[in-house]
Amino acid sequence: HPLRALVWLPFFGFVIANGFSYLWENRYGIKRFVFYLYPVALIFNVLYFCTIYAQQSPRFFSEYSQYGFGQIAQYACENKHRYNEIIITDTFGSDGPLSTGTPYLYVLFYCGYDPSLYLQNKSGSSFDNFSFRRPDWKHDINNKGRLLIGSGWDLPLEKINENKVIKKIYFLNGKLGIVFIEKKI
Repeated sequence: HPLRALVWLPFFGFVIANGFSYLWENRYGIKRFVFYLYPVALIFNVLYFCTIYAQQSPRFFSEYSQYGFGQIAQYACENKHRYNEIIITDTFGSDGPLSTGTPYLYVLFYCGYDPSLYLQNKSGSSFDNFSFRRPDWKHDINNKGRLLIGSGWDLPLEKINENKVIKKIYFLNGKLGIVFIEKKI
């Protein structure tokens, strides 16, 4: 976790600054070399960081940043009148139930739900016809008028009839992210 490494950052800063100071003061021909090399290396590192942060990280690690919850909420809000119950998973990822998220916040935002009504709700894990839990597809799919929204390991496609799958969302790295399965009324 990054917080474990946080205590080491001052140490590394002191070591780098001490080494840079030593090179600057004790080497005769190094001043000009360091003077020109340091800004070039600094610009390269900043550009490299920007590339990793803005392009590579969202693509390769989209499954860890609740990617797809906005699309889930938009679809669920637009179609909530078609279902008696919409069950949305609160875990995500392609490798297993390793991360939990807050899909209810996306649904509250995209549906324009009144925050005071939500705060008055005692359960917190459900409101209107939305439930936020891991779907148990063997039991949940038996009730008519249900929409199940879950990860590929929550709703295994090899065991579910393909005509019940109405939508799939893939992560930016190409892995299956979210599956929408409905049991019509």
